[in-house]
Amino acid sequence: IKMGLSEHEKRDKKLFDTISPKYLKKDLAPQSSIARKHRLLSSLKGVEFNKDTRILEVGCGAGFSVKYLDNPYAEYIGVDYSQGLIDYANHYNSSRNAKFICANIKEYNPLVKFDVIFMIGVLHHFDDMQSIMNQIVALLKPRGVLVVNEPQGSNSLVQGLRKLRTKRDKGYSEDQVQLLPVDLEKLFEFSGLTNVKSFGQGYFSTPFAEVILKPKGITKPASKSAVYLDRFIEKSNLKILDRVGWNLVCKGVR
Repeated sequence: IKMGLSEHEKRDKKLFDTISPKYLKKDLAPQSSIARKHRLLSSLKGVEFNKDTRILEVGCGAGFSVKYLDNPYAEYIGVDYSQGLIDYANHYNSSRNAKFICANIKEYNPLVKFDVIFMIGVLHHFDDMQSIMNQIVALLKPRGVLVVNEPQGSNSLVQGLRKLRTKRDKGYSEDQVQLLPVDLEKLFEFSGLTNVKSFGQGYFSTPFAEVILKPKGITKPASKSAVYLDRFIEKSNLKILDRVGWNLVCKGVR
């Protein structure tokens, strides 16, 4: 069934096709890639991988998750609807067990299902998040795990900074949705997932992940320090801190 893209999603696709060269630079700049790797790995903490694990990343961008992952796996599939980003993914990150596909996830119907699916800052780009969640959950094997990292709306200061960025950064989508933990957990539960858990992510490192800050000689060690602080905070497991981070991670099992 061909569902196509909504007008909002068409604007988003056009934006990412346009800014793909600029977007790529985030993963090439060490001061940003350090924080972007941390965001991925901290989102996936507790998820079990082995040499037989099949991974799907929805909204894979330029595919640098292949380089950031430090877990064993059999196959990684990255899907994105921006041809520009997929071209970069194939150029920089293709490997024997990694494949990149330019496709609308609404129309993606693989023959084999996945053990782990993750989305980093992707879900809010779709109009009907519950419908997309249902479709993505259908791509999981029984006992497969879905992990989503999204901008969260619990911290008013963070919301204000994001709003300011939409005014100043032409490469930043104006269609930003920030979710509360209860909202994301409901999306997971209504999709039939169990063992649903959410936690905050990204306290000091997120600005480094999203913007290439200069000069590199100063911002690279600063990014490393921010990641170190985030690891310390995330290990504390204090629930009150979940609502002050930039991002919200939610996990569920099919």
